[in-house]
This record gives sequence, C-alpha cells and structure tokens, in this order.
Amino acid sequence: MSGVAVSVNRKIAGAVVRYEPISDRGLVVPLNAKPRNITLIQVYGAMTAATDEEMERFYQDLSQAVKQVPNGDMLLVMGDFNAKVGRREPSVVSSAVGLYDLGETNEAGEQLEDFCLEHGGNTRNQIDDFSVAQLRCIMD
Repeated sequence: MSGVAVSVNRKIAGAVVRYEPISDRGLVVPLNAKPRNITLIQVYGAMTAATDEEMERFYQDLSQAVKQVPNGDMLLVMGDFNAKVGRREPSVVSSAVGLYDLGETNEAGEQLEDFCLEHGGNTRNQIDDFSVAQLRCIMD
C-alpha cells in the first residue's frame, strides 16, 4: 500500500489553491505566494524492490506533474524517494551531485539524479527528501 500527504501550517492554509493527486505516490499543492507562487509536489517514491516498470511510471508521473507547473512558480519537489545519492565511481561525473556527498549511490539514486538533471536541478543530501526545480533536488 502506498499514499502521500502534505501537512500545511494554519498560517498559510489560506494560500492553498487546491490539491491534485498525480498518482497514489504523488500530490501537487499550488500555493498563492509573493513575490511568486509556489507549487509543492509531495512524493513517496517506489521502493528499491519495485519493478523497472513501476519505477519508470513513478518518474513519468512526476515529470508530467513538473511540466504542468506554471513557468513563474517556485517548484518544490519533496518527499521520500527511497533513493541513496552519494559517492559514485571516480570516472562518473554528475553535475547533479555536490562534492561532499556521503555513502554510495544506489540505482534509485541514479534515477533521481537523472530526473534532477532532466529538469534543471541538482541534489543535496539533507534530513529528508525534497527538490527545488531550477535550483536543487535535496534528498536523504
């Protein structure tokens, strides 16, 4: 079973325009904000034991949701991608990963890096997962 949710503080609850499920693993929440609007995309990524088809479908749904965000919006993609992004083989250079990542990248992490590169972002390891289109993708 899967599912995803977003918790919004009462102070900004009035800024929520709507919520749109993109699948059982993703939810889009546009917010009215100044100086520009914000679109949140909350995800619960397919498990590393998922089939290739499930992983592909997850990233297709996510890519479609990102492409539908208005150009002027700040985009935050956050959640649990079930991915590890860290050191790669020295011959592998990725502009999506910073210089000081810890641990080893798994296959799901490589897919997440590819997604970030495709959508103009990069990755940073943090407490939990989220990404900012045009700025950075941040994950465990």
